[in-house]
Amino acid sequence: MLGEITTKEQINELTHMQHLEYSELAIAHLHDVDWNGYNKAKQQPRVSDSDNFLKIAPAPAPYRSWPEFHMFNNTLLKNAKYEPIEHKVEYSIKHTHQPDAVSNLNKRIFFEIKGCFRDIAEAMKYIHIAEQLGITFVFILQEEGIHLPWCKVRKDGSTRTIEEWCEVNGFYYCYTHAFDEFVQGDAYKRLVATA
Repeated sequence: MLGEITTKEQINELTHMQHLEYSELAIAHLHDVDWNGYNKAKQQPRVSDSDNFLKIAPAPAPYRSWPEFHMFNNTLLKNAKYEPIEHKVEYSIKHTHQPDAVSNLNKRIFFEIKGCFRDIAEAMKYIHIAEQLGITFVFILQEEGIHLPWCKVRKDGSTRTIEEWCEVNGFYYCYTHAFDEFVQGDAYKRLVATA
């Protein structure tokens, strides 16, 4: 069934029971994927940019690039002040977020089902939402020990996992195979009472 049904149209034709069966097959298949290898491969550059450019020294301070240096030294901008602090402006970009699910017991608890964060921007989104809106996230992780592909390798050769990222940033997490036990446990009951 798993290899035979590959399009959205085919999925839409299935009954609810068939969806459940397909879901179990898909989850079993996903458990067999080498996610750390997959994520590492996705992070590899397709073309080496370093082959297309000459190695040049960095621009002199205070400039961050040679085009900046050129403009402020060789054009009519040479009389302008570089990065005037008195004109520094603050801005924000409005975003929306739709959680995968919300707790029935506390509407400030959002559930997010995750395989991996694609990049640091996706991970930071959750930190910003939690800080700005007072939302508590519970990440329901697909697998244990998935490395964050955008994190640097540590001196000991290890890479930060999603679990470590959650712990460092104060987020709760559990695994898909242990979700029911998590929401029936004492830690979740305390979370519902305090979030």
